[in-house]
Amino acid sequence: MNARGVLVAATAAAALMTGCTSEHPTPSPPPATVVPTAIPAYDGSLRPAQAVQALVPLRARTIRVVDWAEIRRQVGLPELTGRSPAVDRAAFAARSAVDAPLLDPSVVAPDDARLRAAYGFGVDDLAWEAHFLGGGSRGWVLAFGPGVDMAAVSRAVRAGVGRLRGAHVDTRDRLVTQHVAAPGEPVWGGDPVWARLVPGPGEAFVVHRGCLATHPRSSETLQPIAGFAITFGDHVATVRVGRDRGDLFARVRLGRGRFGRVFRYGVADPATGRIGYDVPHPSRAAALVRSGDLPFGTCAPGD
Repeated sequence: MNARGVLVAATAAAALMTGCTSEHPTPSPPPATVVPTAIPAYDGSLRPAQAVQALVPLRARTIRVVDWAEIRRQVGLPELTGRSPAVDRAAFAARSAVDAPLLDPSVVAPDDARLRAAYGFGVDDLAWEAHFLGGGSRGWVLAFGPGVDMAAVSRAVRAGVGRLRGAHVDTRDRLVTQHVAAPGEPVWGGDPVWARLVPGPGEAFVVHRGCLATHPRSSETLQPIAGFAITFGDHVATVRVGRDRGDLFARVRLGRGRFGRVFRYGVADPATGRIGYDVPHPSRAAALVRSGDLPFGTCAPGD
Protein backbone atom coordinates (compact mmCIF):
# COMPACT_ATOMS: atom_id res chain seq x y z
CA MET A 1 0.00 0.00 0.00
CA ASN A 2 1.43 3.41 -0.92
CA ALA A 3 2.06 6.19 1.57
CA ARG A 4 -1.03 8.07 0.49
CA GLY A 5 -3.18 4.99 1.06
CA VAL A 6 -1.75 4.59 4.58
CA LEU A 7 -2.55 8.21 5.37
CA VAL A 8 -6.10 7.95 4.06
CA ALA A 9 -6.71 4.71 5.92
CA ALA A 10 -5.41 6.21 9.15
CA THR A 11 -7.55 9.34 8.69
CA ALA A 12 -10.67 7.28 7.96
CA ALA A 13 -10.06 5.07 10.98
CA ALA A 14 -9.56 8.08 13.24
CA ALA A 15 -12.80 9.65 12.02
CA LEU A 16 -14.75 6.47 12.59
CA MET A 17 -13.40 6.03 16.10
CA THR A 18 -15.64 8.87 17.32
CA GLY A 19 -18.39 7.31 19.38
CA CYS A 20 -16.93 3.79 19.17
CA THR A 21 -15.81 3.32 22.77
CA SER A 22 -18.78 1.21 23.88
CA GLU A 23 -21.34 -1.02 22.24
CA HIS A 24 -24.97 0.08 22.44
CA PRO A 25 -26.86 -2.21 24.83
CA THR A 26 -30.28 -1.74 23.22
CA PRO A 27 -30.78 -2.93 19.61
CA SER A 28 -32.23 -0.37 17.21
CA PRO A 29 -34.44 -1.13 14.21
CA PRO A 30 -33.06 -1.31 10.68
CA PRO A 31 -33.29 1.85 8.57
CA ALA A 32 -36.85 2.54 7.53
CA THR A 33 -37.81 2.27 3.90
CA VAL A 34 -40.83 3.62 2.11
CA VAL A 35 -43.12 2.17 -0.49
CA PRO A 36 -42.15 3.95 -3.72
CA THR A 37 -44.92 6.34 -4.73
CA ALA A 38 -43.19 8.08 -7.64
CA ILE A 39 -40.81 7.10 -10.41
CA PRO A 40 -37.89 9.56 -10.27
CA ALA A 41 -36.39 10.90 -13.47
CA TYR A 42 -32.76 10.10 -14.25
CA ASP A 43 -30.51 12.94 -13.07
CA GLY A 44 -27.01 12.81 -14.52
CA SER A 45 -25.81 15.55 -12.17
CA LEU A 46 -25.96 13.11 -9.24
CA ARG A 47 -23.08 10.86 -8.31
CA PRO A 48 -23.14 7.62 -10.34
CA ALA A 49 -24.26 5.31 -7.52
CA GLN A 50 -27.18 7.64 -6.84
CA ALA A 51 -28.07 8.52 -10.44
CA VAL A 52 -28.33 4.91 -11.61
CA GLN A 53 -30.98 4.10 -9.00
CA ALA A 54 -33.60 5.82 -11.16
CA LEU A 55 -33.04 3.10 -13.78
CA VAL A 56 -32.67 -0.09 -11.72
CA PRO A 57 -35.82 -2.21 -11.20
CA LEU A 58 -36.87 -2.43 -7.57
CA ARG A 59 -36.91 -6.22 -7.80
CA ALA A 60 -33.09 -6.29 -8.25
CA ARG A 61 -31.17 -7.04 -5.08
CA THR A 62 -27.69 -5.65 -5.79
CA ILE A 63 -26.23 -2.69 -7.68
CA ARG A 64 -22.48 -2.53 -8.38
CA VAL A 65 -20.98 0.65 -9.85
CA VAL A 66 -17.48 1.41 -11.13
CA ASP A 67 -16.66 5.09 -11.54
CA TRP A 68 -14.13 4.93 -14.37
CA ALA A 69 -13.53 8.68 -14.36
CA GLU A 70 -12.61 8.62 -10.67
CA ILE A 71 -10.31 5.63 -11.14
CA ARG A 72 -8.50 7.40 -13.97
CA ARG A 73 -7.95 10.36 -11.66
CA GLN A 74 -6.62 8.12 -8.90
CA VAL A 75 -4.24 6.37 -11.30
CA GLY A 76 -2.95 9.71 -12.57
CA LEU A 77 -4.42 9.57 -16.08
CA PRO A 78 -7.52 11.76 -15.80
CA GLU A 79 -7.48 12.74 -19.49
CA LEU A 80 -7.26 9.17 -20.78
CA THR A 81 -9.66 8.27 -23.62
CA GLY A 82 -9.95 5.60 -26.27
CA ARG A 83 -7.88 7.85 -28.55
CA SER A 84 -4.96 8.14 -26.12
CA PRO A 85 -1.61 6.52 -27.00
CA ALA A 86 -1.57 2.75 -26.64
CA VAL A 87 1.16 2.92 -24.01
CA ASP A 88 -1.06 5.08 -21.77
CA ARG A 89 -4.08 2.84 -22.24
CA ALA A 90 -1.99 -0.23 -21.44
CA ALA A 91 -0.54 1.42 -18.34
CA PHE A 92 -4.02 2.25 -17.09
CA ALA A 93 -5.29 -1.27 -17.71
CA ALA A 94 -2.36 -2.76 -15.79
CA ARG A 95 -2.65 -0.37 -12.84
CA SER A 96 -6.42 -0.54 -12.52
CA ALA A 97 -6.44 -4.35 -12.66
CA VAL A 98 -4.43 -4.39 -9.42
CA ASP A 99 -5.10 -1.10 -7.62
CA ALA A 100 -8.76 -0.46 -8.43
CA PRO A 101 -11.90 -2.27 -7.21
CA LEU A 102 -13.18 -3.39 -10.62
CA LEU A 103 -16.35 -5.06 -9.41
CA ASP A 104 -17.45 -6.40 -12.82
CA PRO A 105 -15.71 -6.94 -16.17
CA SER A 106 -16.66 -4.04 -18.42
CA VAL A 107 -19.34 -4.66 -21.03
CA VAL A 108 -17.17 -2.85 -23.56
CA ALA A 109 -13.77 -4.41 -22.81
CA PRO A 110 -13.98 -7.60 -24.95
CA ASP A 111 -14.69 -5.55 -28.09
CA ASP A 112 -12.57 -2.51 -27.25
CA ALA A 113 -10.21 -2.78 -30.25
CA ARG A 114 -13.05 -3.24 -32.73
CA LEU A 115 -15.09 -0.40 -31.27
CA ARG A 116 -12.16 2.02 -31.30
CA ALA A 117 -11.21 1.13 -34.88
CA ALA A 118 -14.71 1.20 -36.38
CA TYR A 119 -16.63 3.62 -34.16
CA GLY A 120 -14.09 5.82 -32.40
CA PHE A 121 -14.84 4.90 -28.78
CA GLY A 122 -13.86 2.18 -26.31
CA VAL A 123 -13.70 1.18 -22.69
CA ASP A 124 -11.52 4.19 -21.81
CA ASP A 125 -14.34 6.53 -22.88
CA LEU A 126 -16.72 5.32 -20.17
CA ALA A 127 -17.51 7.78 -17.40
CA TRP A 128 -19.01 5.06 -15.21
CA GLU A 129 -20.61 1.64 -15.46
CA ALA A 130 -23.23 -0.11 -13.34
CA HIS A 131 -24.38 -3.73 -13.15
CA PHE A 132 -27.45 -4.93 -11.26
CA LEU A 133 -28.73 -8.40 -10.49
CA GLY A 134 -31.00 -10.49 -8.32
CA GLY A 135 -34.74 -10.94 -8.02
CA GLY A 136 -34.94 -12.30 -11.54
CA SER A 137 -33.32 -9.13 -12.89
CA ARG A 138 -29.92 -8.66 -14.50
CA GLY A 139 -28.75 -5.70 -16.56
CA TRP A 140 -26.28 -2.88 -16.90
CA VAL A 141 -25.86 0.83 -17.60
CA LEU A 142 -22.97 2.53 -19.40
CA ALA A 143 -22.45 6.29 -19.07
CA PHE A 144 -20.23 8.07 -21.60
CA GLY A 145 -18.29 11.29 -21.18
CA PRO A 146 -18.96 14.49 -23.16
CA GLY A 147 -16.20 13.79 -25.69
CA VAL A 148 -17.87 10.67 -27.11
CA ASP A 149 -19.90 10.82 -30.33
CA MET A 150 -23.20 9.24 -29.29
CA ALA A 151 -24.19 8.85 -32.94
CA ALA A 152 -21.23 6.49 -33.33
CA VAL A 153 -22.31 4.64 -30.18
CA SER A 154 -25.78 4.25 -31.71
CA ARG A 155 -24.29 2.80 -34.89
CA ALA A 156 -22.31 0.24 -32.86
CA VAL A 157 -25.45 -0.80 -30.99
CA ARG A 158 -27.44 -1.13 -34.22
CA ALA A 159 -24.61 -3.24 -35.65
CA GLY A 160 -24.90 -5.54 -32.63
CA VAL A 161 -21.26 -5.35 -31.62
CA GLY A 162 -20.55 -7.80 -28.77
CA ARG A 163 -22.66 -7.29 -25.67
CA LEU A 164 -24.07 -4.05 -27.08
CA ARG A 165 -26.46 -6.14 -29.18
CA GLY A 166 -30.02 -5.35 -28.19
CA ALA A 167 -29.09 -2.46 -25.91
CA HIS A 168 -30.90 0.89 -25.77
CA VAL A 169 -29.14 4.20 -26.46
CA ASP A 170 -30.19 7.44 -24.76
CA THR A 171 -28.30 10.15 -26.63
CA ARG A 172 -29.62 12.96 -24.42
CA ASP A 173 -28.33 11.45 -21.17
CA ARG A 174 -25.37 9.76 -22.90
CA LEU A 175 -26.34 6.29 -21.67
CA VAL A 176 -26.44 2.79 -23.10
CA THR A 177 -28.63 0.41 -21.10
CA GLN A 178 -29.67 -3.23 -21.03
CA HIS A 179 -32.75 -4.51 -19.16
CA VAL A 180 -33.34 -1.40 -17.06
CA ALA A 181 -36.76 -0.66 -15.54
CA ALA A 182 -39.64 -0.30 -17.96
CA PRO A 183 -41.61 3.00 -17.98
CA GLY A 184 -43.70 3.18 -14.82
CA GLU A 185 -41.96 0.22 -13.17
CA PRO A 186 -40.89 0.74 -9.53
CA VAL A 187 -37.20 1.53 -9.20
CA TRP A 188 -34.63 1.78 -6.44
CA GLY A 189 -34.67 5.56 -6.72
CA GLY A 190 -38.23 5.65 -5.42
CA ASP A 191 -36.88 4.91 -1.93
CA PRO A 192 -34.42 7.63 -0.81
CA VAL A 193 -32.79 5.45 1.85
CA TRP A 194 -30.55 3.80 -0.75
CA ALA A 195 -29.18 7.06 -2.15
CA ARG A 196 -28.34 8.15 1.40
CA LEU A 197 -26.12 5.08 1.82
CA VAL A 198 -23.80 6.25 -1.00
CA PRO A 199 -23.48 9.98 -0.30
CA GLY A 200 -19.90 10.69 -1.36
CA PRO A 201 -17.45 10.14 -4.19
CA GLY A 202 -15.63 6.87 -4.69
CA GLU A 203 -13.99 4.56 -7.18
CA ALA A 204 -16.66 1.86 -6.86
CA PHE A 205 -19.86 1.18 -4.96
CA VAL A 206 -22.07 -1.71 -3.89
CA VAL A 207 -25.66 -1.27 -2.72
CA HIS A 208 -27.50 -4.39 -1.54
CA ARG A 209 -31.09 -4.78 -0.34
CA GLY A 210 -31.61 -7.26 2.46
CA CYS A 211 -29.09 -9.43 4.27
CA LEU A 212 -26.77 -12.20 3.16
CA ALA A 213 -26.78 -15.83 4.29
CA THR A 214 -26.45 -16.51 8.01
CA HIS A 215 -22.80 -16.55 9.04
CA PRO A 216 -21.48 -19.57 11.06
CA ARG A 217 -20.37 -17.20 13.81
CA SER A 218 -23.51 -15.06 13.88
CA SER A 219 -25.07 -14.51 17.29
CA GLU A 220 -28.21 -13.29 18.96
CA THR A 221 -26.66 -9.82 19.26
CA LEU A 222 -27.19 -9.18 15.55
CA GLN A 223 -30.14 -7.04 14.50
CA PRO A 224 -31.96 -7.36 11.18
CA ILE A 225 -30.71 -5.10 8.42
CA ALA A 226 -32.65 -3.61 5.51
CA GLY A 227 -29.46 -3.60 3.45
CA PHE A 228 -25.99 -2.11 3.21
CA ALA A 229 -23.65 -0.17 0.94
CA ILE A 230 -19.89 -0.17 0.35
CA THR A 231 -17.93 2.79 -0.99
CA PHE A 232 -14.39 2.07 -2.20
CA GLY A 233 -11.73 4.76 -2.57
CA ASP A 234 -7.94 4.97 -2.49
CA HIS A 235 -7.38 1.62 -0.74
CA VAL A 236 -10.07 2.09 1.87
CA ALA A 237 -13.69 0.96 2.05
CA THR A 238 -16.60 2.41 4.01
CA VAL A 239 -19.58 0.20 4.78
CA ARG A 240 -22.88 1.88 5.69
CA VAL A 241 -25.73 -0.06 7.28
CA GLY A 242 -27.92 2.59 8.90
CA ARG A 243 -27.70 4.91 11.87
CA ASP A 244 -27.68 3.86 15.54
CA ARG A 245 -26.65 0.26 15.06
CA GLY A 246 -26.17 -1.54 18.37
CA ASP A 247 -24.79 -4.62 16.60
CA LEU A 248 -22.05 -2.99 14.54
CA PHE A 249 -19.16 -4.25 16.67
CA ALA A 250 -20.56 -7.78 16.45
CA ARG A 251 -20.72 -7.46 12.67
CA VAL A 252 -17.09 -6.32 12.54
CA ARG A 253 -16.04 -9.33 14.60
CA LEU A 254 -17.51 -11.68 11.99
CA GLY A 255 -14.87 -10.55 9.49
CA ARG A 256 -12.11 -13.08 10.05
CA GLY A 257 -10.38 -15.59 7.80
CA ARG A 258 -10.14 -14.70 4.12
CA PHE A 259 -12.33 -11.63 4.52
CA GLY A 260 -10.17 -10.27 7.33
CA ARG A 261 -7.04 -10.63 5.21
CA VAL A 262 -8.58 -8.46 2.47
CA PHE A 263 -10.77 -6.02 4.46
CA ARG A 264 -8.38 -5.15 7.29
CA TYR A 265 -8.55 -3.27 10.60
CA GLY A 266 -12.32 -2.77 10.73
CA VAL A 267 -13.36 0.25 12.81
CA ALA A 268 -17.05 0.67 13.69
CA ASP A 269 -19.07 3.77 14.53
CA PRO A 270 -22.48 2.57 15.76
CA ALA A 271 -23.98 6.09 15.85
CA THR A 272 -23.51 6.65 12.12
CA GLY A 273 -23.77 2.99 11.15
CA ARG A 274 -20.40 2.96 9.42
CA ILE A 275 -17.52 0.51 9.32
CA GLY A 276 -14.16 1.60 7.90
CA TYR A 277 -11.67 -0.87 6.43
CA ASP A 278 -8.16 -0.71 5.04
CA VAL A 279 -8.17 -2.44 1.62
CA PRO A 280 -4.54 -2.79 0.46
CA HIS A 281 -5.49 -5.05 -2.48
CA PRO A 282 -8.65 -3.68 -4.12
CA SER A 283 -8.72 -6.42 -6.77
CA ARG A 284 -9.05 -9.05 -4.01
CA ALA A 285 -11.81 -7.02 -2.40
CA ALA A 286 -13.68 -6.95 -5.72
CA ALA A 287 -13.45 -10.74 -5.90
CA LEU A 288 -15.00 -11.07 -2.43
CA VAL A 289 -17.82 -8.75 -3.44
CA ARG A 290 -18.58 -10.90 -6.48
CA SER A 291 -18.55 -14.07 -4.36
CA GLY A 292 -20.81 -12.55 -1.71
CA ASP A 293 -18.28 -13.20 1.08
CA LEU A 294 -19.19 -10.10 3.12
CA PRO A 295 -19.72 -11.13 6.77
CA PHE A 296 -20.83 -7.67 7.92
CA GLY A 297 -24.00 -8.16 5.85
CA THR A 298 -24.96 -11.47 7.43
CA CYS A 299 -28.58 -12.17 8.37
CA ALA A 300 -29.60 -11.94 11.99
CA PRO A 301 -30.97 -15.15 13.55
CA GLY A 302 -34.58 -15.53 12.51
CA ASP A 303 -34.27 -13.40 9.35
